[in-house]
Amino acid sequence: MKSQKITNILLALVTLALLANLLVSLTRTREAGANQDSIPPAVEAARIAEHIAPDRLTAEIANGLKAVAQANEHIAAAIKEHARSNERVASSIEKVGRDMRAQQVNP
Repeated sequence: MKSQKITNILLALVTLALLANLLVSLTRTREAGANQDSIPPAVEAARIAEHIAPDRLTAEIANGLKAVAQANEHIAAAIKEHARSNERVASSIEKVGRDMRAQQVNP
């Protein structure tokens, strides 16, 4: 369920980014004839995004970032568990090595 929610949020963010990119392109094309100095795409996208329900846009971005943070926490927990598992494997290998050396010394 969480994965689907994260996917939906990220899809919404990508859709908004593509829409902003399209609007920037259209605006730049229209303004190109009138003005030689073009506005940077990030500035233009931010200006356009202000007109697309800013409260909703910021809420979606905040939710997306929260979901990414939660996913990062899960990834970090998995990495820690993997590290603990690696420590157990290393300890077992060291024990086997000690046992093998002991058997070679005391046949």
